[in-house]
Amino acid sequence: MSDRDGRDDRDGRARKGRDGQAKEPEIRGEDGHVLRPDERAGQQLDDEQVARQTEIQAEEAKTRAELQAEAAGEQPERGVHQDMATSGAGAVVPDAPILIEVSDVVAGYVPEVDILNGCDLTLHEGEIVGIVGPNGAGKSTLLKALFGLIPVRSGEVTFRGEDIAAKPAHALVEMGIGYVPQNDNVFPSLTIRENLQMGCYLDQSKFDRRLGDMVETFPRLGERLDQRAGALSGGERQMLAMSRALMMEPEVMLMDEPSAGLSPDLQDEVFVNAKKINKAGVSIIMVEQNARRCLQICDRGYVLDQGRNAYTGGGRDLLDDPKVIELYLGTLAQVD
Repeated sequence: MSDRDGRDDRDGRARKGRDGQAKEPEIRGEDGHVLRPDERAGQQLDDEQVARQTEIQAEEAKTRAELQAEAAGEQPERGVHQDMATSGAGAVVPDAPILIEVSDVVAGYVPEVDILNGCDLTLHEGEIVGIVGPNGAGKSTLLKALFGLIPVRSGEVTFRGEDIAAKPAHALVEMGIGYVPQNDNVFPSLTIRENLQMGCYLDQSKFDRRLGDMVETFPRLGERLDQRAGALSGGERQMLAMSRALMMEPEVMLMDEPSAGLSPDLQDEVFVNAKKINKAGVSIIMVEQNARRCLQICDRGYVLDQGRNAYTGGGRDLLDDPKVIELYLGTLAQVD
């Protein structure tokens, strides 16, 4: 395998040494590529940059280990996404402010046919909230109603206390809500750089600074900025879709089935990236068919059925609930 192929690592797995332990942290240049030893020697490295890259890689390795332990039937230690009891970036604190609140929402695509029949949902600052349930339950419809893509016929949707039920999608982006659709979520004929520019179409002054942030968060994209998005793998497209939604510095990101159609390894990569984004201070509402993986990383979860809330609770609590397992996770969770 060439050095280039090794850097790309298209299956999304972490680099490890022969002993199975993570190698020393990669150091990247300003354009995002991994510096070779000879390049490191000739470049002045910022201590803060090195520390940041080390921290990111350690967090990614920890999240992968937790996901893999759960898949193997082991019980991971209870961590920051358990019981809403910790503090710090990306972790929920007691009495955290409410960002999004959905109350008794009814919505649908065509007149007189309701898909949502009285849904409720709350997202606190710092949370990851997962929405799971069988096909046709209304999961993606709920996200589209939140983002102004379908009309809310009754009920309330608020963002920081302000009614947003009738606001168009572009106004919600300006307010601080990003959206990653399940399908057609990149412009395949445009380069990665151009896709990211589209993410800043409401404020191009953010582009240069946010491009640097995205290269740091998703270094593989930084290595291919001038490559067309249509040539990317499925996992890389998801990275790009997330990055584009992050360009306007949202407080909230809505993610619609981000792991759909990906291999198990790349599915894990999606959830690692979601936790990384959350740790940076972005609250997340994630719709997922891969219920077990979603509930593993989320603070709280909602199980929808026929457009209504069936169960609500902590992510780990729902994973361990016998009724939820019997009625929903028995088939939904068989994707590990």
